[in-house]
Order: sequence, then C-alpha cells, then structure tokens
Amino acid sequence: MEDFLLKYYSYVTFAVEFLAVITGLILYKKYKHAATKYFIWFLVYLTICDTLSNYVRFIRDGFLHFLHGTIFAWNYWWCTLFWKIGAIAFFIFYYRKVLKIERLRAVLKYVNIVFLIYAFGCILLNFDEYFVKSFISISIIGAIIIIICAMFYFYEVVQSNSVLSVLSLLIFTSVSQFLYGGWLLHL
Repeated sequence: MEDFLLKYYSYVTFAVEFLAVITGLILYKKYKHAATKYFIWFLVYLTICDTLSNYVRFIRDGFLHFLHGTIFAWNYWWCTLFWKIGAIAFFIFYYRKVLKIERLRAVLKYVNIVFLIYAFGCILLNFDEYFVKSFISISIIGAIIIIICAMFYFYEVVQSNSVLSVLSLLIFTSVSQFLYGGWLLHL
C-alpha cells in the first residue's frame, strides 16, 4: 500500500482535493449565507492552482517543450505565489470572517499586512531565487499564522456559549478530523 501511495501520490492527492470540491459544491446551497462559502471557493481555487501547477509535466514531454531551460521550467514561483502566500492570505481572510471578537480580527488584519509585506519583500530581495527554490521562511511564518488563526478561533469558542455545541460546528469538525485523523494514522 505504501508503494502505491508513493507512486501515485499526486493522483491520490488530486482525487481527494476534487472530492472535497464536489462535496463543497453540492453542499454550497446550505452554506451560501455563512463564511463557509468562502472555504468552498477556496477548495475550488486550490484545485485549479494544483492543476495548473502541473504545467511542468508538459514542458518535459509535451506541447510546452519550448519553455525547457527557461525560468518557468519549474513551478516554484507558482507554488510560492498561489499556495504559500495566497493560501495564507485566504486563511487570514476566512478567520476574520469567522471570528466575532473585533480585537482578534484587527490583530489578524495587521498580521496579514505584515505577512504580505514580508513575503513580497523576500521575493523582491531574492528575485533570482524565486524561480528556482522555495522560500522556507515564508512557509514557516505561514504555518505560524495558521496556528495563530486556529488559536484565536478556539479562544473565541471557549469564551462563548458555543462551546456547548462545538462538535456541530463545521470548522471545528474539519480541524479536529484533520488533527486526530492524522495522528491516528501514525499510531
């Protein structure tokens, strides 16, 4: 099974992403008046970006062979821009929509501004590396920001009466399934 997953990793990942998009679009009507609609659109965005990032396969063996040897021969730039920066900016946007405590929303607003300035400053100062490698610092700061967003959300839940019905909240069940499901697989 492990060999299968390693060999077909990108296909399995795309299938899971596509299944999430289909599920989200089917349930969109139920959530179109909630902040969850933005998450559904993010899933669509993620699937499109992942699909378009596969253009490097067509450079090696297909109709984009004329890009071989150029700065676009690898998709580091695409993934940095649309995943490592775009996804983090989305998560900040999403949590600002979900959070009700204005102070926490304001903190996330300034975190987003600082993150975007840092990320684009890092790219501008290292523009030659932008096309040939990933920026680890942007990835680490992005992960810290996602943790901060989740902590703010859990803080707000604990401070409110919604803690009594926390298991029925879509955002909580998604995070808890991700955390506990991932841990259970490794036990």
